[in-house]
Amino acid sequence: MPAMKVIRYGIHFTTLAVAAGIFWLVRGVQLPQWISNFNLFHYGIMGALHATSIVVSLRGRRTALRALGFITLAAALSASAPFMGLIGSVVWAPFADILRDKGLSGDAILVTGSAIGALGYWLSVQRFWFGAFRWAGCFWVVAFCVTSTSLVGLGLHILDGYDRGVAKIDPDAISPMLTFGWWLAFSTSLYWSETTGQTSALYGFLPGPKRKALVGFAVAVPLMLVVWYLAAMWWTPMDAVTLALPQRVRNTISDQLLSGANFGATGFPAAQRAVRLNPASEEALTMYCATGVRDAKDIEGALKACSRAASMTDNLFHAQVIAEAYEEGHRPCDGLPVLRKTMGEEKVDNISAIFSVGRLEATCGEMDSAETHLRAVVRLRAEDLRPFNWEDRPPGADVKPATYEKASRLALSEARQNLSALLTVLHKDAEAFDVCRAALGTALKRCSCRFQPREGVVCDFSATE
Repeated sequence: MPAMKVIRYGIHFTTLAVAAGIFWLVRGVQLPQWISNFNLFHYGIMGALHATSIVVSLRGRRTALRALGFITLAAALSASAPFMGLIGSVVWAPFADILRDKGLSGDAILVTGSAIGALGYWLSVQRFWFGAFRWAGCFWVVAFCVTSTSLVGLGLHILDGYDRGVAKIDPDAISPMLTFGWWLAFSTSLYWSETTGQTSALYGFLPGPKRKALVGFAVAVPLMLVVWYLAAMWWTPMDAVTLALPQRVRNTISDQLLSGANFGATGFPAAQRAVRLNPASEEALTMYCATGVRDAKDIEGALKACSRAASMTDNLFHAQVIAEAYEEGHRPCDGLPVLRKTMGEEKVDNISAIFSVGRLEATCGEMDSAETHLRAVVRLRAEDLRPFNWEDRPPGADVKPATYEKASRLALSEARQNLSALLTVLHKDAEAFDVCRAALGTALKRCSCRFQPREGVVCDFSATE
């Protein structure tokens, strides 16, 4: 006849589901700042709720004092888990540069905290309620919890980022996802350790061959998925394997390569792989365009990617990246159509796009359009002052530099300097002089502006003697 279990698991998993609901409801609750800047309540209640679900499902008698002590200890262990993970992550020091480069430093801390927390909590459960330590169970609880944290971390990486400006995953859901997975893994390991099987005096429960195979499969398969994912991200030759997988999987790896890349030359290898895995990705082509031009090893290939991305995009940021790449590739006018396509309406919150189009039109010799757009920029900058009843005058030393008013005046002054430079090119010298003085000071006797590369402008002037 099998021995009776210490925990009634039907009750335990039911109360654990209730605890999950409670945790979801209070996930945003924080202690006042004067008590703690660290989110002590959030992490503490993680341990307290799971410990409570164990206490209420115990089969034997338990005193209130012992139960309260166990719940308090669990809350303290849970609250200190982030610090233990941070301190314990020193074991990853030899791989620090790799982890930082791949954006996995946070994952290393999470996995380390998961392992240390699982071990400490398991020892507490054994000491309070089981009496004897079953060391085989120690291995399984750490394995289950680390696997759970790794899988949730993998899911968070896959769901990371934004789609059309909307986060793919609610930031408030990240902590509950990690917590619920860890709770389930820990409780499942306790269930396995109490299931009927072989026993020994030293190790307690020892599962039979079938159960070993089943548990090993349950741990090994998820870990293999994590290992494959990391290999697909880090090791370029894995692309040959990834390319044989369904397009949806290839798209996921492509997106993750882009999320860890930058727009400099160092981001080119990741962008190149991302395009190989998902040639239809606008984001991958845009990244390839920008990084390829800066890498400078295949300018023509990078500019072809720019052309493809420009034909696909309706995103202003992507258009600005493409236009900048064309400029760096010494073909600035090729970026003008995509900037125009994504420029949007003439309104205050769209000034930057209108200005970029106007400056590029001036570069490409489309002076009438450039004048129209640069005048619009000046008008919109002036309109931005009116809701605050700020006087339209050049920026001076009488306003503190760190204020929005000062920044607005400087932006309006810069817009007028650009318009003055264009009017000088168009030989409208009288108006150019008036606009330049409106930008820099009406008392100036001489004021002339000229364009500089990369949307810059410089003005020469002399003050009244």
